[in-house]
Amino acid sequence: VLLGRELVRGAGRLDPRAWASALADWEQSMADQGSLDLLGPSTSRAIALIRQGVDPAEAGRGGTTNGAAMRIAPVGIAVPWGHDGVSRAAFLDAVVAACLPTHHTSLAIAGAAAVGAVVSAGVGGAADRHGWREVALEAAE
Repeated sequence: VLLGRELVRGAGRLDPRAWASALADWEQSMADQGSLDLLGPSTSRAIALIRQGVDPAEAGRGGTTNGAAMRIAPVGIAVPWGHDGVSRAAFLDAVVAACLPTHHTSLAIAGAAAVGAVVSAGVGGAADRHGWREVALEAAE
C-alpha cells in the first residue's frame, strides 16, 4: 500500500529518496505502536543505514532477500510491462527505483522485475499463465 501511495503521488514515477523516507517513516510509526520486526533483514539494515545518513542508493547494496519482490506488485499495476522497448524501459526504471533504497542488487532487482512483469501482464489481460513464465524471465534478464 505504501509503495502504491508513492506511485500515485509521483504519477507513476517513483523517487527513491521519497520512497526510502516513506518506508522509514512507516517503520517508525509501526514501532511507535508496538509492532516490531515488520521488515525483513535487508530492509531493516538499509533503513538503519538511511537513518544514519547513508545515500539510499548505497544503503540497499546488501539487499539480496525477497523483500523487493514481495512489495513490487503496485509497480506492476501502475506501470505497464508493455510490448515495446520504451514501455519496458519505463517499467524497469520503476522497478529499479522501488528496489534501490533497500534491495539495490542485481539478484533482488531481477526477482522484483520478474514478479512485477507478471503482475503487469495479468493486469493487462494476459490470461495465458504459460506465457507469464517467458514474461518473468525476460524481465529478470
